Amino acid sequence: SGGTAVLDGVHRLPRGTLAAALGRLCADRELDLPDGSRLVDERRLRTPPQHGDDEVQSVDNLSVPGSQVAELPTSFRVVALAEPGSWLTPEVAALFSTHVLPELTSSDLEAALPAIVPAASLELCRQAAQLVASHKAATASLSARDRAATQLSLRALLRALRRSVAQQPESGQTPSFRPLVREALLTRFLPSALQDAIEGWMDTAGLPLDGSRSPHGTSRAKTSGGRQGADRPTGTSLRQAKTSVSLEVTDEFVCFGALQLPRRSAQRPELIPAPRDYFSSDCANRAVIQILACEAAGERALLLMGNQGVGKNVAADRALQLLRAEREYVQLHRDTTVASLTVLPVLEDGRLRFDDAPLVRAVRFGRVCVLDEADKAPTEVMVVLRALVEDGELALGDGRRILAGAALRAARAAVEAAGGTGLPANVVPVHEDFRLWVLANRPGFPFHGNALFQECGDIFAALVIDNPEPASELALLEHSVPTFARHRRQELVNLSRAFADLRAMAERGAVVHPYSMREAVAVVRHLESFPEDDVAEALTNVLAVEAFDPPLRKQLAEAFEAAGVHGAVRAFDAAFSVVAAPGGQAASRTAGLSKQLDIRYLKPGEGGSSTPRTASSMPKHGKVDPTGAAHVGGNTWAGGSGGSDTAGLGGRGGPYRLWDGNPVHQVSDAAKGEVSAEALAKARELAQQAFRDRLREIERMDERRRPENALRRVMGHVYLAA
Repeated sequence: SGGTAVLDGVHRLPRGTLAAALGRLCADRELDLPDGSRLVDERRLRTPPQHGDDEVQSVDNLSVPGSQVAELPTSFRVVALAEPGSWLTPEVAALFSTHVLPELTSSDLEAALPAIVPAASLELCRQAAQLVASHKAATASLSARDRAATQLSLRALLRALRRSVAQQPESGQTPSFRPLVREALLTRFLPSALQDAIEGWMDTAGLPLDGSRSPHGTSRAKTSGGRQGADRPTGTSLRQAKTSVSLEVTDEFVCFGALQLPRRSAQRPELIPAPRDYFSSDCANRAVIQILACEAAGERALLLMGNQGVGKNVAADRALQLLRAEREYVQLHRDTTVASLTVLPVLEDGRLRFDDAPLVRAVRFGRVCVLDEADKAPTEVMVVLRALVEDGELALGDGRRILAGAALRAARAAVEAAGGTGLPANVVPVHEDFRLWVLANRPGFPFHGNALFQECGDIFAALVIDNPEPASELALLEHSVPTFARHRRQELVNLSRAFADLRAMAERGAVVHPYSMREAVAVVRHLESFPEDDVAEALTNVLAVEAFDPPLRKQLAEAFEAAGVHGAVRAFDAAFSVVAAPGGQAASRTAGLSKQLDIRYLKPGEGGSSTPRTASSMPKHGKVDPTGAAHVGGNTWAGGSGGSDTAGLGGRGGPYRLWDGNPVHQVSDAAKGEVSAEALAKARELAQQAFRDRLREIERMDERRRPENALRRVMGHVYLAA
C-alpha cells in the first residue's frame, strides 16, 4: 500500500533475526514472500531496460516460474524503534539511517510538564523535573543492573503526576508525590541500598516527606540537610496507611474518601465475581481502595504485584464486585503464545472453529480482562500488550485489528472520506469501559518470573499487594476457623507472630521463601479439621517441602519456638528427619519413627494368604477399631484384610479399598469368584456413595484455587464413571 511499517522493540529480537529478515528489503528493496511471490521496487519494474546493461530489469525476467511479482511502492518506508544495546551490530547499522533521540533536560521537562498535565501545579512540576535531574546524576555511578532496576521513564512520571492530581484528599491539599514515585519504581522489592538511594534522590528534588513507615522496620537515614525524618518505607505497600478509609456502596456509586465511582450496569451478571474468601479488614479494604483509586484516576491498565498468597486475586475480585464490572479471566503459563491470548480454538460437531479469546471479548464488550500469573508467560507475549495499552492498536491473527484513540478515529475518517459510514469490517473498536488488570508475583528470586516490570512495567499503574500487618492477619485467621479461635485463640496469636517473623527474615535474606498469608491459613484450616492435632503437627503438614533442607528446617522450627509455638522442633524432627536422611529410609510419621515400614514383594502363593471364616453376603463398611489391632479374615472390622463383606484390602465383597496399616492377607481368586452379582452391584453402589461424600467434603474445604484438590475431584469423577 505504500505506507510506513513501524517495528517497535526490535532490540528484543534474537541476534541476527533483523538482518536476515529485512536485509534484502532495506538494501535492495526486494523481498521473497513465503507464498512464492516477490516484492520488487516499482522503479525497477517500470524503468525500461537499457541496452548493454548486465542487470536484467524487465518484469518477465524478474519473475520465477509459478510465482507472482508485486510492485513495492516508492513511498514504502521502514521505521525501527529500539533501545541502545549490543544488538546494534555493524551489519544491522548498515541497513538503517540511525537517529538518536536526546533525553529532555530538566529545564525542558519543567517547561513541558505544565502543558502535558495542565491540572498539576507549577511546584509539583518543578519537583518532578528536579527528581528526573537528580535521578540521572545518581544513576551514572550505578551498575547496569541497578540502573535498569531504578529506571524512571517519562511515561511513568506522567502517570504519577496525573494520579497525584486525581487523588485529591478531602482537605484539598495536593497529596504526597513520594508514594507514587515508589509505586512507579516498585521500591518495595528493591534491595535496601537502592531504596535508600531513591529516597535520597527524592530528598534532593525537594519532595515533601510523607511520614509513612516501613512495613519491615527499615529506619530512615538523615537527609542531605541533616534532618532526621520519619521512618523510611521500603515501598508503597498496602500496610503503610495506618488510618482507615471509609468505603460506602450504594446502588449507583462506590464512595471512599472524597472520591466516588459510578457502578456499571452489567449485561452478563454471571461474569461479575463474588469472592467467597474475602474478609473485610482494614488491610483488605485498603487494597481494594487503591485499585478503585486508580480507576478513579482514569487508569485503564493496572499491575498488581506481590508475593504468592497475599490476596491479589481476592482484592481484584472484590473491586470488580463493588464496581459491578464483568470479568474475563485468563491464567497465563510458560506455554502461552500471542495466538492463545487472542484466539480460542473450539471443537464443535467435529469441526474446528476459532472464537475470540477472553482478552478480545473484554475489548469488544467493555469488560475487565484479568491476566493472572503474568510473570510466568514469555516476555515476548507480554510485550505485545504494550501496543494495546500504549498505542491502542493490536493486530490479530485472523487479519482483524484492535484500534482505539487516534488510530480508531483515523480508520473512521478514512471510511467517511470514501463516502461510507462506520468502520472497516476488519476493525475491532476498543470499548470505553475496557480495562486490563495484570497480576504477577514479585520479580526475581525465588519466583523466577520473567522480566515483566523491566520490559513493560511503565505502561501499567503499578500497585504492590503485601502481606497484612499481624493484627489484620490474626483477624483473618480467627475468621477462617471460628470454632478453633474460640477455644485456642492464643495459638493463633503465636502463629501469626511466627509468620510475621518469617517474613522479616525473608526481607533480611535469612530465608529465601517469603512465607505468605496462604500458608498461615492452610495451617489453621488443618487445625479446624483435625482439632486433636497441635500447631506443630499442622506445620509439618503445610511446610513439608522444607523436609529436604535440614538447616532450613531447623531455622524454621526455632523461629516458631521463639514465637510461642512449642514443640515445633520436636515435631519437625519426628516428621522429617528420616525423609531428609541419607539413604531415603521410609518411616511412619504417625508413629514418630517408632516403627519402620517393611515392604516385601511375594510371589503368587507365597504367604499373605487368608481363608475367610464367614460366608459372603452383602458388602458393608464395618466397624473401626480405635486400637489399630490387626483383623484378618473376619466380617466385622473395617480396614482388615481377607474379610468377607467389610471394606478393606485383600477381601472378597468389600465395597472399597481401605487399609488400617497392618499386613495385607489376600484371599484366593476362587474365593473372590464366590461373590454374587447382587453383592457386586451393592458394592459398586456403596463405593460410589463414599466417593460422592468425599467429593462434597473436598468442595466444602473452600480451596477451589488449589490444583491438587481440583485433581482429586477430577480423579473422583473418573472413578465414578469407571
